[in-house]
Amino acid sequence: MFRMLKEIKESPEALARLYQREGGKIEKLAAYLQSHDISLVSFVARGTSDNAALYGKYLIESMVGIPAHLAAPSVVTIYHADIQTQKSLVVGVSQSGEGTDVNRYMEHARAAGALTLAITNTRNSSITKHADVVIYLHAGREESVAATKTYVTECMALLMLAAAWARRRTTLDLLGKMPEAAEQVLQSESLIKERVERYRFADQAVVLGRGYHYATAKEMALKLMETCYLPAQAFSVADFMHGPIAMIHEGFPTLMFVTRGKMSEPMLAVARNLREKGSESIIFSNTPETRHYATIHFMMPRALPEVATPVTYIIPGQLFAYYLSLARGLDPDHPKYLQKVTKTL
Repeated sequence: MFRMLKEIKESPEALARLYQREGGKIEKLAAYLQSHDISLVSFVARGTSDNAALYGKYLIESMVGIPAHLAAPSVVTIYHADIQTQKSLVVGVSQSGEGTDVNRYMEHARAAGALTLAITNTRNSSITKHADVVIYLHAGREESVAATKTYVTECMALLMLAAAWARRRTTLDLLGKMPEAAEQVLQSESLIKERVERYRFADQAVVLGRGYHYATAKEMALKLMETCYLPAQAFSVADFMHGPIAMIHEGFPTLMFVTRGKMSEPMLAVARNLREKGSESIIFSNTPETRHYATIHFMMPRALPEVATPVTYIIPGQLFAYYLSLARGLDPDHPKYLQKVTKTL
């Protein structure tokens, strides 16, 4: 068994550890944030962690009601801008904690008066030295270059924080059930393994989501590129309809993440449109209606509300990328040109 598959399957245990060991700290942080004047949340991250941060942006804005954005580290590290971060919460998300540009941005933000929070899997890593508060992921050692369980736990940590900060009791009550939900989506493994061969020779793909699942689409596209060497681009379906849909033709592979909730109707409309255009639609969904528009349909559990589904829905996406990598004769643990820790300015 490749390490990537082993680590994907460790996600439920990692989620349980995170919930049990960091829940109290997150509640205290949320209480502090509730009593202080925070007017902006800035996320600073790279790669997979940046995709988790995108999910965090949607969570903070939709649940807490405070503007949030993804910071561009080079504004500080290369352009040397003096960013004013007073009344800001700056959240550094990094599984290794060693990204040079992320750490420099955190250092600058803290010196400029921001409250800084680090979300990392690595104790005593560099990012922790620039953080007022640290949330550890407790995912265990991740050896495969492609991040899997650390992405899942990053998303969970952000959901825990947003739910506590917003005092969203219904969401808080389901957090303890997330490990079980992760176990349920892992049951799609055999079907995914059976179906990926169809796309062994694919030479391009798009991945679609919207709202909370825009982050899922971006992370799925990244996994396809780094483990399968498959050119894949992620879009919000809103942006996709403004131009990129023009490249769709008969047999063009499109992957979609669709859940019951506020985004189900917009996503169903696009799925219907793509089917009419002859797209090869691979749909991960908990809405049975999407079966009518899917070439291949992976039915997801229906228990979770829309806001929580990105934590677990990426897991079958990771399995899809893993088994497609094997079908293409590749080593998913060691993508060419990549290292586990990438340091950029």
